[in-house]
Amino acid sequence: MRVELFSIHGCPGHPGTTLLIDGILAVDAGVLGLNRRVEELAAVRHVLLTHAHHDHIAGLPIFLDTVYGYDNTPPTIHASDSTLAALRAYIFNNQIMPDFVSMSAVMTPFLKLNAIAANVTLMLDDYRVTPFPVDHSIPTFGYLIESANSGSAVAIVTDTLPINWSAIAAMPNLKAVFLEASFPDRYAELAHVSKHYTVSQFLEAARLLPLGVQVIPMHLKPRFAEELLATIRAAKLPNVALPDDGVVVV
Repeated sequence: MRVELFSIHGCPGHPGTTLLIDGILAVDAGVLGLNRRVEELAAVRHVLLTHAHHDHIAGLPIFLDTVYGYDNTPPTIHASDSTLAALRAYIFNNQIMPDFVSMSAVMTPFLKLNAIAANVTLMLDDYRVTPFPVDHSIPTFGYLIESANSGSAVAIVTDTLPINWSAIAAMPNLKAVFLEASFPDRYAELAHVSKHYTVSQFLEAARLLPLGVQVIPMHLKPRFAEELLATIRAAKLPNVALPDDGVVVV
């Protein structure tokens, strides 16, 4: 399984969150649709949204507009009922963006919507996907994703206060965890109020996970990215990985 962390070129942090698995399965759409060729974007068949905050959905309208009609097979957007409701109310409302949802019912569709529920596993092509709730300021999912082809599994956990890692750590074939590290410790109060991990909480979670599981930081606030990365490097934890090219293969 090949997992790529999208970023905006020249930005040391991640102003928007998007991970791409094997070129066809995206998790979040913060920067999906930016800095990519049309044919690459058109290969994305499924988009899993963790929640409706702007840095996780901002690129979605751009992505959908870019790939519309490319092969007449629209991508499917998978999210909780609350996230899908937010998209319809605040994005695809003919104010911010055209109503791609209603338009898709009467013409070649822009997208399909699929409501998913916590702890209910779904099969997306060759991937077994299980959403699970995390502790953020609005309803938010993390995802466990297992590839039938490689047998490898990854967990993607972003925008949350610390969670119980026991179930994730015990997942068979878990090879990597992508975990937010949003704030330096001096912003612990802000992190707590906004329900994000500090860098020390990221490192503590890494210590709780098996040594054979790579832990990859993501969702670094751009202003603090270099400081956060320096702190993570200084901890010298053997299972923490900092891929220079933003690609992890498991």
